[in-house]
Amino acid sequence: MDTKNSLGKFLKLSLIPALIVVIVAIVAIVYVFRDMGNRNLSDAVPTSLSVEAPNSSPLIPSSSNTANDVPMFPTPPVFQISPIPTPIVSENTGGLSGRIIITKAGGNVPLAGLMIGLAEVLLDEKGHPKASGYEPSNAPRTVTDDDGRFVFNHLEPGMYTIILDSAVTYYQLNDEKTGDTIVVKIHPGEIVDLGELRYSSLPIPGFQ
Repeated sequence: MDTKNSLGKFLKLSLIPALIVVIVAIVAIVYVFRDMGNRNLSDAVPTSLSVEAPNSSPLIPSSSNTANDVPMFPTPPVFQISPIPTPIVSENTGGLSGRIIITKAGGNVPLAGLMIGLAEVLLDEKGHPKASGYEPSNAPRTVTDDDGRFVFNHLEPGMYTIILDSAVTYYQLNDEKTGDTIVVKIHPGEIVDLGELRYSSLPIPGFQ
């Protein structure tokens, strides 16, 4: 028996199954790569992303709002400023206005809610002021507002002094700087504005 020939045939026969396995593996690999080449890359990658929108804010209109969906904003407060009162005059009468302020270390305090009267000035022979007389029942009177302002309408032409009428006492208003009595001359059709009359104190309860 030829031992070499027998061994060669055995080796050839034993290699056949291994070759078959290798061929099958190669065919499978070729098929897989060909299949991947035929596929569209877009099949593996999503074309769009779906993102859930957060809850909409009442102050920011969302895309689903219509023309009638108007966001509500808080209404700002409205501050009303009281107009400065203006005296009323005519062709035969005049007017007078002013403001009385008490100056304090903590701030200015308006003389509010106090009766103001006018005393008619009596003249001497030369036309100079001689004296003044004040009768509450007949004299022009008014009350200061919350800002300490006072207004006299339709005053008869003449000369007047200003009286602080607290019902218990009467005080004739003087110029705090000079100490002189404030005398006002009223002309027909004209308004006299005294501006701000500032005092460190007044002989009136609560303002001393």
